[in-house]
Amino acid sequence: MGMSNYLKNLCFNKNKTEIIVEDDNKELPDVRKISVPDLKQYLIKGYEEIRKVKQEKEQLENDLEDAKKYKDLYEASLVTANEFQKRDEENNVKITKLNDIINNLRLEIEDKDETINNYKIQKNELEDREQRIDTIIHDKEQIAIAACKESLIEEITNLKGSISKTKLISLIEKVSD
Repeated sequence: MGMSNYLKNLCFNKNKTEIIVEDDNKELPDVRKISVPDLKQYLIKGYEEIRKVKQEKEQLENDLEDAKKYKDLYEASLVTANEFQKRDEENNVKITKLNDIINNLRLEIEDKDETINNYKIQKNELEDREQRIDTIIHDKEQIAIAACKESLIEEITNLKGSISKTKLISLIEKVSD
């Protein structure tokens, strides 16, 4: 008799107070005697345990799905973090290159400013020299004009009588030589 026959007998023979459950498999030669009220309680407990196990299984499956979602999110965040780190490194390299360019340009500007300052200094020196030369020339011209006046006055005073235009022109030509 198989297990299904025992269940059929169990359902049809409600008058029996004891049920003997035997395993036809003979690998487990256990024979247990279970009374009918205990069997009902045993089955109820079995169903409750099955229900609990199913609930635990469902909860574990839900937890597994959540864990897979979190794992996917974690892996995506790792990829995002790695991508962000790569971009950050690339940006740092760009920033370093731009800073180098800025520093080089700053040095160039400083050199050009120094050159401009040198040219300004040279210009000021040349303007001062030009002014001194102009002053010297002006002073020499004034001295020459004064000497010329004195010479003309002296020549004119040394002449006797009235001076004609031609004599005055000849005296001026004489002084300028």
